[in-house]
Amino acid sequence: MPVRARRPMWRTPPRRDPLRIPTAPVIEVTDLRKSYAGRPAVDGVSFTVEEGEIFGILGPNGAGKTTTRRMRRGTAPRPPANSATGKAKSNGTPEADGKAANARTVYRLGEASPPQESGMTRSKDTTFTVTPVKVETGTKADVEKSGVKLDKSDGPQVPVYVTVEYAHESGKAMPLGDMDDDLVVRTSANQRTKALLVILGQATWPDCPAPDTEKQLGAGPSETVCTAFLIPVSQTPAAVELTRGYYKPPLEWPVKN
Repeated sequence: MPVRARRPMWRTPPRRDPLRIPTAPVIEVTDLRKSYAGRPAVDGVSFTVEEGEIFGILGPNGAGKTTTRRMRRGTAPRPPANSATGKAKSNGTPEADGKAANARTVYRLGEASPPQESGMTRSKDTTFTVTPVKVETGTKADVEKSGVKLDKSDGPQVPVYVTVEYAHESGKAMPLGDMDDDLVVRTSANQRTKALLVILGQATWPDCPAPDTEKQLGAGPSETVCTAFLIPVSQTPAAVELTRGYYKPPLEWPVKN
């Protein structure tokens, strides 16, 4: 449920000085609205905060509290498919028009992502970068020789080999397997697939050895990993994407076929 203008907000009134000349609010927010892929996250929020006032926004997880705060600061990401409107002021100075908070989400192959924060408990607060450098499509023969048994209902599949460079940025050492867990391949038919997961044994791919997912990557040299994805034989890879949760748009690296 999105944050709406009528949602009650919690505040402690400021202490009033009878001799003090009234001033403009230190924060003024007017009609903030933001949606992700057509789904509203913030819906017509307006409020003011006076000097000395303690102000809070209450709501369940996913209600739009963090998005509201980021829009006020002008740091809420806004890819082209999403929308954001409204205005915010601090001490009378405009902070951000909602439409201006447009974070970059598209990169060229070989360009590193901004630092990403680990979502894993064992590597909490660690940051790292992701750089897809090469995308190649294999053949049906590669699948037949790999040792992977496919479900007939999936139809003929071909592998897509994605070579990615991971670099540790800050925090404690982190397993490689935690870094590539959010990578997907988007196809020409706009389907998305995660990396092939082999429960028992090990698949064998030409020039794409299975990575050591438990290898700890810390400060120092980066690590280059090849990961195999499977897509329908009738489709081609359109982009490599890095998902970042429900409310953040994915980062993407388009693939030229």
